[in-house]
Formats: sequence, C-alpha cells, structure tokens
Amino acid sequence: MKNEQFLQDKIGNIVRAPETIGSPIEDAMHAPGPQERIDSCAIRSQQHILAMYGIDVTEDILVQDAIKHNEYSLLDKKGTSIDNVGNLLERNGIDVNRYDNATVAHLISELGQGHKIIVGIDAYEAIADSLPDRIVEMQKDAVA
Repeated sequence: MKNEQFLQDKIGNIVRAPETIGSPIEDAMHAPGPQERIDSCAIRSQQHILAMYGIDVTEDILVQDAIKHNEYSLLDKKGTSIDNVGNLLERNGIDVNRYDNATVAHLISELGQGHKIIVGIDAYEAIADSLPDRIVEMQKDAVA
C-alpha cells in the first residue's frame, strides 16, 4: 500500500481516507485573484471566503474596514496580526473557529464539516532553502 492515508471510523475500523476533503474545485471558482498589496494576504483570504458565502466585497472595502478597527495599517506594512484574522468574516456574519498550532486532523475536521479555512504560516520559514537559513528561522521563532 504505497502512500495511502487511513482514518478510523466510529467503531475503530481502519478505513481509507478520501482523496479530497472539502470542495476545492468549487471554492476556486470564487478566487478573486492575487492580493492587491504586499501585506494584505489575510484580507484577501477573508475576501475569498466571503465570496464563497455570496458576499461580494472588494479588497479595498475590506482594507478600509480593517483600518477602521485597527487591524491593518497602510503605513507599517506588517499586514494583519494572527489574532485579527477572521474578524472581517465575523463582522460579515460568518462564524469563525480559531486554532493555535492546528494539526492536520483539525484541518480535516473543519473541511469535512464544510467549513472554509485560512492557514497562517511563517513565509520566511517556508522559503528557507538551506539548513543555515532554517536554523536562523527556528532561532527567531524561539525568541518570539
């Protein structure tokens, strides 16, 4: 059995996991395209989810809303803090579940329930190519 994933059913039997969890093809149809600002990925991600729920709003309107609520600044270029991701969704009537250090099981559970997800990552860690670069990124995380 090469590279097969397995889950347990409710009575403990091992069953083959589905190849696709959630609705990625359908959801992609609502993708608004690349973000308009270098630091607006969280806002664009929320815009994408809003579109999936039939809420058509521009990134600019969401940026202005986030600025009004002190969740984003055009000046500091730091984007949206992890604690504020989801606030735009909540203000538009969409319930949000937040997890710190979520596991693949959390993602499978949320997607399996039909929920949409936003996953925050350390972009610098993700692009670290060499072992020394990865060590530097781990050291930054340790002091943060």
